[in-house]
Amino acid sequence: GIDPLEFKGIQYDTMLLFHMWYEEFYSFSMDALAKTFIKHKGKLKSEEIHHIGRMYGYDSVPVGLMGDYAMMDTDITLQLWQFIWPKIIEENLDKVYLETEMPFTRLLYKMEQRGVGVREDFVKRKVEIGRGRMETLHRLLRFNPASTKDLKEVFIDILGLPILKTTKTGKPSFTKDVMEQYDEMLMYFTDEKTKDLAKRITEYRGWQKAVTSLYEPLLSKKSPDGYIRTNFKQHGTITGRHSASNPNLQQIPRSSNNFWNGDAKSSFFSGREGYTLIGWDYSQLELRLAAAYGNETSLISEFENPDADPFRVLAITMFKFFSNENRQTAKTFTYASQYGAGVETISKQINKDTAETKVLFDSYKESTPGITKVSRDVNAIMKNRGYITYWDGRRRHMKNKSDSFKAWNSLCQGGGSQLVKKAMLKIEPYETEDFYMVLQVHDEIVFIIKDELIEHYRPIIEKEMTDFDIGVTLAVDSKEWQ
Repeated sequence: GIDPLEFKGIQYDTMLLFHMWYEEFYSFSMDALAKTFIKHKGKLKSEEIHHIGRMYGYDSVPVGLMGDYAMMDTDITLQLWQFIWPKIIEENLDKVYLETEMPFTRLLYKMEQRGVGVREDFVKRKVEIGRGRMETLHRLLRFNPASTKDLKEVFIDILGLPILKTTKTGKPSFTKDVMEQYDEMLMYFTDEKTKDLAKRITEYRGWQKAVTSLYEPLLSKKSPDGYIRTNFKQHGTITGRHSASNPNLQQIPRSSNNFWNGDAKSSFFSGREGYTLIGWDYSQLELRLAAAYGNETSLISEFENPDADPFRVLAITMFKFFSNENRQTAKTFTYASQYGAGVETISKQINKDTAETKVLFDSYKESTPGITKVSRDVNAIMKNRGYITYWDGRRRHMKNKSDSFKAWNSLCQGGGSQLVKKAMLKIEPYETEDFYMVLQVHDEIVFIIKDELIEHYRPIIEKEMTDFDIGVTLAVDSKEWQ
């Protein structure tokens, strides 16, 4: 009889608490946590129960059989809490949990129930186009972009991209999070031959991800009422960002010129007559945080302008004059170095020899002395201590010292995600039946708002999203999804 939205006490989520304590643990299932941390010897899973449940529904499992299983789960949950909560307090994470993560759980629960409308005709057409284009690209590439063996040969051996993660056997890993970083890197190659190869790989992977992870699930998982509802996971990423599944609506791509997903937001609408689906997106949030962490005065000053262009500032500092090519080079150095790429990798991206790239890289670092120093310090802290701390107190750990070069990127990415959560919690008290949040995608918060109330809520949203005293001016832009 406990309604999670009406219950006013503290809700302890053992899975979430363990994830906050050490997000690198291999599994956050009750089975794994119990066997590792409270040395529970009993069998937590009952194949018989799950067989009956899958075949006939869990309400058909005999009470005698379900009773022992349920009581053991309850007892173990309490034991896990007794183990983890003192450690959360010891590491000063209790405030982060009680003020951010716990209330955010309730907000995500509400957002899951609401859902958004789906334009079925549009989605079906995208699936048809995507499947045909993938067949064509597969023939043109002459290798399989879905094969880890082929990806290693092309990404590491031919394109010279850095190995971001390895498997237990020491081979390059191409997991989902790794591939997302490689997708970013592919965007910045300038050599025509390499750029053409990178474009085809990017397009194939773009269509593959869009069709299989977005468009087809929108059709198969749509509810009878026409709405699509996602399952948010607060423990779904190592940086603290939440993820989503069934289907994954947390990673709907930004609007762009990409054929495969640049208009993906057109798949959705409010689902209510007289209401608009509209999002407010942070502008260059991670770079702004980087500037604040490094006290990079030139960038901090630039970000005070409504039409801030930090890459223009960097281009002028690096090259002493502005051109679109110099701006693109400055942008490449900014993002490539944030992902831990070195001179050799960047040289291939900008189509210059390593000696010339080294000179430019040194110039870039001289242009951003604060960011250069703080990123080096953050990576060193991770290597020596095993964790870094976000601006709000949440921690990011890395079990492998060899991964410490990713600490700076994690600090900016994870810090950004915590800020977005805080903003959403600040907006939540304003919600009504005519104004409410339904999604959070990247650095964008998405609302359904009654048409005549959009201008009423606009200043409220923009104030709550940008009113943070973190040493840099924040900015947001709004755009209707349909």
